Amino acid sequence: PGGHLDKRIPLGLLEDRRPARIVLHAAAPPEVREGALLSLDGFPVERRLAASPWLRRHYRVRRVVRLHARYHYVVLARHGP
Repeated sequence: PGGHLDKRIPLGLLEDRRPARIVLHAAAPPEVREGALLSLDGFPVERRLAASPWLRRHYRVRRVVRLHARYHYVVLARHGP
């Protein structure tokens, strides 16, 4: 449910599928500390996911790719159980 950039992703769906990587878009460089994603300036769907305790518990930032000043990809990799 939700608009094109405002989807509500059920975290249970992601937990069931256990993707090895999740890629989020950001309009500015994200705030990252020791692999933890602290803030993300993305679309609503991405901001919700980035702020979720579930994502922060299971994923760490592995790479930030800058395509240009206002377009970054944040690559998160699953870790732990």
